[in-house]
Amino acid sequence: MNNFLSLHYFIPEFILLLNVFCLFFSSEIKQRHLIKIRQILLIVSVVTFAALNLIRWFDHPCGLFYNSFVHDPFLNMFSIILLCVFLIFELPELWKYWSSGYTNDLLQKLIILTASILLLEANSTIGLLLCIGLIYIGNSIIMNRFSHLNTDNRQITVDLTIQILLFGLLFFGFSIVYGFTGSLYFHTAQLPAAALLESPLNFCFLTLFLILGLGLFGIILPFRTLHEDHHQTYHVKYYGSSYFLPFIALFGSLIRILNGIFPMIRNYGAVPGEYMVFVIGLSICLIAGANFYYFKKKTINDLFVISLIIHYGLIISGLAVFTKEALTVSIYLIISTTIILSGIILLQKSDKISTQSKLIKTVFYLGLIGMPGTPGFTGRFLLLRALYNGGVPLRLIVLIIISILPIIYFYTVEIISLHRIKTVHPGIKILPVPAFLAFFTILMVIYWEPFIQLITKSLVFFN
Repeated sequence: MNNFLSLHYFIPEFILLLNVFCLFFSSEIKQRHLIKIRQILLIVSVVTFAALNLIRWFDHPCGLFYNSFVHDPFLNMFSIILLCVFLIFELPELWKYWSSGYTNDLLQKLIILTASILLLEANSTIGLLLCIGLIYIGNSIIMNRFSHLNTDNRQITVDLTIQILLFGLLFFGFSIVYGFTGSLYFHTAQLPAAALLESPLNFCFLTLFLILGLGLFGIILPFRTLHEDHHQTYHVKYYGSSYFLPFIALFGSLIRILNGIFPMIRNYGAVPGEYMVFVIGLSICLIAGANFYYFKKKTINDLFVISLIIHYGLIISGLAVFTKEALTVSIYLIISTTIILSGIILLQKSDKISTQSKLIKTVFYLGLIGMPGTPGFTGRFLLLRALYNGGVPLRLIVLIIISILPIIYFYTVEIISLHRIKTVHPGIKILPVPAFLAFFTILMVIYWEPFIQLITKSLVFFN
């Protein structure tokens, strides 16, 4: 597999890069027929990408290019998820007349999508850092353009500073891993189990740097927006595909890397108690910190941000036991949460309140509350059960339950406030994408077992 014959595994990524080059060389095209050709090429490419990944979803895992990249069902599952997230945000705009500004943004988003997929394939420190660098550059270019449009030149400086800080933490963490193992490849960089058992603090210390570097891209940036009085337009523009694609891809990479370098967490029930308490404690701190901060500023934008942080805190708690059951539910929860938050963002793009938008938004809010009959409830119940089965003390599980109770009150108040707002358009106004997302969340509850089984089957490194 370490020759040019393995290049066919990268056909989906080559297809996306073809569109990147096409957009780059034709960004200033004004003729409508040429723009239409470009749109058709992109749609055909996306369909082909999805078809190829679906066809080879459960192919046998293999290493490519001297194990710098890997290909397995776990990657194919996340590739489909990333493509769906991209389409959720970009599909409403793809058939409109493209201005040069949107073309430039779309080019960067395609780069971020491709880099996120390659990030999940990366099986070495060098490849991982290169992919993260591409993601951060693309994200910064998009933010820089929007900041200039809003005469806020400080925004790009703050974003760059945060991304450089996270990149530095990740680089430092992998430097320590290299010092322990002497390898840059994840499949051979297994930390000595004896040393980790003798000093579980090393286990926690290294995990902290990996979670900070790979996980907090989706946490620090939202927390920073709580300190700024952003207009709703900025809020909607900020949380799009360029934010959620890295958010999901970095979590998938975190799972793969932890599985590769820590030999103990491969074995069910072999996780040290200190590590378990450390990860659960980190999860509770994220959730509690977001709840306490919301009492200071009570706007719908802030509620959106703290709900994102709270759910990510729940998601990383699955890493405390690192069993197939816990990670399956964590992935199920990050998918359902992304769908719900995406629907809310798309609804916020319109200032006009219709009867249909109220109904759809209520469905999403109930999902964030965790009402029975929503994926929020299903995901939380299954996650808490997985933690209990994995040996997490009952007192820690109770603390997690208590820490997520405030968000139930916050969104209950918001639902009441939503239905008190006067309806601008009493008739039915078609909202196809949000309506589809609301319907899909209901399907995720009705058919939760097939979803869970599909995710479980994709976690091949547990076999």
